[in-house]
Amino acid sequence: MREKPSVIHLHSTKAGMLGRLVSLILGIPCVYTVQGWGWRGLSPRNSRIVKFIEVLLGRYANCSYILVAGSLTAEAIEISKLKPSMISVVHILKPSEYHRSNAKFLARPRNRCGRCP
Repeated sequence: MREKPSVIHLHSTKAGMLGRLVSLILGIPCVYTVQGWGWRGLSPRNSRIVKFIEVLLGRYANCSYILVAGSLTAEAIEISKLKPSMISVVHILKPSEYHRSNAKFLARPRNRCGRCP
């Protein structure tokens, strides 16, 4: 018997598009972690194509979106036409904040390999 996953988790633009399409076909919910939108840095023509695909997938795929920065939210709503209820924002710590919060961990002596904490 084949296993059927209960959820599909996606990360990159290409995997996000293909995975949401698979999710739609198989009826499996998905979670897409967006670190940046795929239409940035493309030619105007290719950018329009990617935005169009994003709108279609956002409308029809059973997917929740995790955005790693609040600045991605406006584009998600305006360009991808995502509903705010589909979006969660997870703020990533800046390196300086991370180091301050993990000062005790970072101060521990390293093991013999010299690289591992």
